[in-house]
Amino acid sequence: MEKLAKLLILQLAFTSCLESQNPHVAYLVPSGANGGAALDLIASLVKPQAGTYSSTSEKLSFQLNFQSEINVSPSSRLILSVGMNTRYASYVSGSGTSSLVFSYQPQVTDQDLDGINFSITSINIPSGNLTRVSDNKIVSPNFSSLDTSLTNILIDNTTGITPPNQVTGVVTAPTTSNTSLAISWEVPGNNGTNISHYHIQYREQGKTQWINHSSTPNYNSALLSGLSSGTTYEIKVAANNGLVGAYSAITTVEIFDISLLNPIAWLSATNITNGGTEPSHGDNISTWKDLTGVAGNATEGVVGKQPVYHSNVTNGLPSVRFTNHALGLEGSFTRVNNDGMSIYLVARMDSNNSRECIFEFYSNSSSPRAPFFNYGMNEVNTNYNLDDTQFNLWFAYDNGSKTDFFENAQVIYQGKNNYQNTDLAGSWSYVLGDDKTGGDEFNGYISEIVIFDQELSISQKEKMADYLKNKWNLP
Repeated sequence: MEKLAKLLILQLAFTSCLESQNPHVAYLVPSGANGGAALDLIASLVKPQAGTYSSTSEKLSFQLNFQSEINVSPSSRLILSVGMNTRYASYVSGSGTSSLVFSYQPQVTDQDLDGINFSITSINIPSGNLTRVSDNKIVSPNFSSLDTSLTNILIDNTTGITPPNQVTGVVTAPTTSNTSLAISWEVPGNNGTNISHYHIQYREQGKTQWINHSSTPNYNSALLSGLSSGTTYEIKVAANNGLVGAYSAITTVEIFDISLLNPIAWLSATNITNGGTEPSHGDNISTWKDLTGVAGNATEGVVGKQPVYHSNVTNGLPSVRFTNHALGLEGSFTRVNNDGMSIYLVARMDSNNSRECIFEFYSNSSSPRAPFFNYGMNEVNTNYNLDDTQFNLWFAYDNGSKTDFFENAQVIYQGKNNYQNTDLAGSWSYVLGDDKTGGDEFNGYISEIVIFDQELSISQKEKMADYLKNKWNLP
């Protein structure tokens, strides 16, 4: 009896110590056979993301993450209270691992507008046992000490809304950091009700625990920060138009650090200030900051010549409006190589029946110029009838003497002689919305421009094109 009392005191002291170090950990306090009681821990509970669900929307997914591997009976389930009804989230996967996944598909008769509940904060096992892999000891989990609140998870089958279609086309977008991951995806069909925001879940490849992204972006791109350099991640995205739609298939993505591709200039209308307070609709743009950290900002000091920031121009994103202003914005960059440049431009012109210059770059130490006119890249007087009805992705590869030019991945021309040779390293300048001499003012929108001091590989070109296409919802 004395030995037993001492053992109980030690166990209570050990439990108290653990609770003081980690008050958010739930304990599995088992009872039963197979060599005595097993002590195990539930480290976390990943709940469905906040939102309204229906019988036609995404399933409710619950993930219990343990601190050791667990074997579970296929009959295992979580007991939920939905309105006045008892429902069951059935076991889906995870036996033999440290994460168990359960899901519940709302039924047509379900209605709960103040949030569902866990009826019992433990795994219900109608038959079989829950055992720890390492020693086969039976455990009886209770996760009541975790945050089990489900009040922001509603079920409503009376909205008359059909959830959005499943998200597709999740790809990596470039960033200037090796610890952040930017992603974009195709905008799914909204089935008659505008999409208000998106839900994102991600995890490191090889791990089982999903992480709910803290923000719910209202357009189809997002930035995940605080990640591990060189790590591959798995991501899935769902759209919400008042009801949560189906998550995308899991996409495996790698951190795309754009600095590794040697960009020499990068301007994006979604980050005019490079991390500062963004302009408001109608504000003049005196400075459009470069995102690479190696190029000069695009500036214009004369108010009457400054372009204007417009919000919600395409795909819910802003763009910069140029309207017949001589020289537009001027910036600079430095070339290290002289064996080619890759240029990506997202823009829309009001018309293509006049010789207007969207973009031109020129050497600061010599005479070469390379204008990017509505009529085509580097050929001033040739009209290639570019599309002026919508936003487009134009891509050019300039090898110094000749240029290949594409519109939305379609060839406009290849191997055409440049206006002037541009195979010089050193200091260069550029103009947005005109050419260096003035008089060819551009009328339209510029959304994003990225310039690389090299020819990109096929996979790099595809990654850049996918990112820009998805981000700006281009054809």
